[in-house]
Amino acid sequence: KACMAKVCAATKGSMTSQPLDALMLSQTLIDLGEPKQALAVLNDNANAHRNEPQHEGTAQAIRAQGLARTGDAKGAAAAAAKARAAMRAVRPDFATIAVAKAELATGNESAGLKLMQQVMSADHENPRVQQLIRNALRDTGREDQMAQVVEGATAAMSSLVTDAKRLFRDSRIDEALEAIDAAVAEFPENTAVLLQAAQMNCMSLRLKKVMDAPIQERVRIYLGRLDKLMPKHDRVTQMQRYYRETLHSLGPTPVAAAA
Repeated sequence: KACMAKVCAATKGSMTSQPLDALMLSQTLIDLGEPKQALAVLNDNANAHRNEPQHEGTAQAIRAQGLARTGDAKGAAAAAAKARAAMRAVRPDFATIAVAKAELATGNESAGLKLMQQVMSADHENPRVQQLIRNALRDTGREDQMAQVVEGATAAMSSLVTDAKRLFRDSRIDEALEAIDAAVAEFPENTAVLLQAAQMNCMSLRLKKVMDAPIQERVRIYLGRLDKLMPKHDRVTQMQRYYRETLHSLGPTPVAAAA
C-alpha cells in the first residue's frame, strides 16, 4: 500500500502517471478496510485519466464499494449503476472484477457472483485470473463460493472443449470446428480455447489436404491473439510451428497465406 501511494504521489499529473495507479491503490485500501482513505484517493484523482477507456467505470465500481462500507447505501447503489452501465464487455481483468465487487458490496449477490463466474470462464486456465477471482472472493467474505465460481466455471469450459474434441474424433469435423469457433467467439481471450481452436483448425487442413483460405485466416487470427495474450509462451510457439508445418505439408503456398 505504501509503495503504491508513493507511485501515485510521484507521478500525479505527469506523463508517467498510469490510469491504474490510483485505482489499484483505492481498491487495495478498500480490501484493507480503509474505505474513507480509498474514497479520498478517488476524489483526489477524479479528473485524471477521465478519458481513458474504462477508467471512469472502474472508479465508480471502487467508489460503490467504499460508499457501501461507510454506510452510504444510496450513493453506493448509484455508483454501482454507473459502473455497470460503463462496462462494455466481461474481460478477465481488474476492471471487471471491480464491478463484480461493487455488485456484491451493494447487495446484488447473484449478479456479482455471476460476473465472477464469467470472468473465470473468460480465461479459465490462466493462473493469474484464478488468483484474481480467489482474492476477490476472499476480500468480499465469499470464500465459501470458491468451488462454485472457480471450479464450476473451469468444469463448464473444460466440458465445452471436450465436446468439440469428441466431435472431431467422431469425424464430424465441420461440426467440431463450428463448436470450437463458436466458443472462441463467446470467449475471445480464453487462451485454452484459442489454443484448441488453432490446433483443431490446423488438423482439419491436414485431414482434408486442402488449402482452405477461411480456415487459414482463422488460425492466423487465433495465433495473433495468443501472441498478444501469451507472448513468447512455449505453447504458442509450438502452435505457430505446427501451423507452419501444416502449410508446408499441403504444398506450395502463396506468400500472403503463409505470413
